[in-house]
Amino acid sequence: MRDFSEQITDPQPDQEVRDFTRQEGQHGMVHTQFTTACNSRASMCRGCCTSEGRHVGVFRVYFSRRYTLAQTAASEHMTAVMAHSFFERKEILQDTDPRIRAMYAGTRSRKIEHKAVAYDVMQKVAKVGYFTRIMP
Repeated sequence: MRDFSEQITDPQPDQEVRDFTRQEGQHGMVHTQFTTACNSRASMCRGCCTSEGRHVGVFRVYFSRRYTLAQTAASEHMTAVMAHSFFERKEILQDTDPRIRAMYAGTRSRKIEHKAVAYDVMQKVAKVGYFTRIMP
């Protein structure tokens, strides 16, 4: 979304994008800590969470800004649905460490906000077309 932030002229969406960017940076640090803790405790976890960062880097190098924004909007939507389902179906996380449940609770509220911000920027600022949005 940073790729399109300079094109936003309305103060409210501009602030929402800045909040999104800051929160994602903080969220990334939490993921890094989580991945480090998992990797140090269980050999089966090593490497399972590191591929996402590599994929994002590849997308940003080889695909258009509009396409990567559409991928961001889709990702925000899917993670919001996932986090929401964790709290609708309490049994999914019932045996999970309370710190992990807390991480997902924070994710849930942020993702609901983020999916709206990403979608608005994609539609109103970047004017991403339908076919770009549905590309795999």
